[in-house]
Amino acid sequence: MLKKVSLSTFIHQAQQYGLPVRFLAYVNTNYNIFSFAGWEETWPTLNTMWLSEQSLNYVQLLSFEQPQDEARGIEPIYHECTHAYFDLKSEDPKVRTVLTAGQQYYRSAPLKGGGVSHDETRLVQEAAAEYVGHRVSRYWLAAERLFLLNKLAVPKNSKLLPGIKERADKVPSNYNRAMAERTFGYEYRGSGKRRQQVQTRRVILPDLRRFCDGALLERTIPDKFGQAARLMTQHGALNRKLAQLMK
Repeated sequence: MLKKVSLSTFIHQAQQYGLPVRFLAYVNTNYNIFSFAGWEETWPTLNTMWLSEQSLNYVQLLSFEQPQDEARGIEPIYHECTHAYFDLKSEDPKVRTVLTAGQQYYRSAPLKGGGVSHDETRLVQEAAAEYVGHRVSRYWLAAERLFLLNKLAVPKNSKLLPGIKERADKVPSNYNRAMAERTFGYEYRGSGKRRQQVQTRRVILPDLRRFCDGALLERTIPDKFGQAARLMTQHGALNRKLAQLMK
């Protein structure tokens, strides 16, 4: 069933966890957002976005205490809001410049499975949206993992402590690997039931990446774990706790 929704609660909760929300608030105020079963899409001509009921259910309550696959809702919300942001800001000179450069960059870009792009306008938009959704959801997963490991690190779980330590030690490298991903974007091929996404093999335009890092991600999600202050604080506290428990 089609239902008008607001992202205000999600935005408030996401901000408490250190996620970038300024552009989400801008979109939430200036766009029509609806929930619809199994469908996620943004229609710029109508200033309208559809988010699936499932995605919205995942983020009904953002909480490390009660994890419910929030990353699976965070990613599409940030993805679609990126499309909406570029639509709303289409007359902004900085946005126009980066999108124009992106269209030139992705023209005839190689696609996975062979062939080249025939829709560079779609490709640059999807590259930005996938990049933003990927970064935020992977940041969330790292923070959530550290929280849950910290919760497990208690004296009664003494036999589990070596395994907890091993998993904690992997969080930084897993984060760094996820944030090193640079290939984003797709276009559609075929029609009807044969319509499918075809990914590009071209890495994201550096200028587009830098724009997204600043204007949308507010420089809160760095490439390296060691530059992520909140995550470093969590990781350091967990390591100190484990060192005490494993003496």
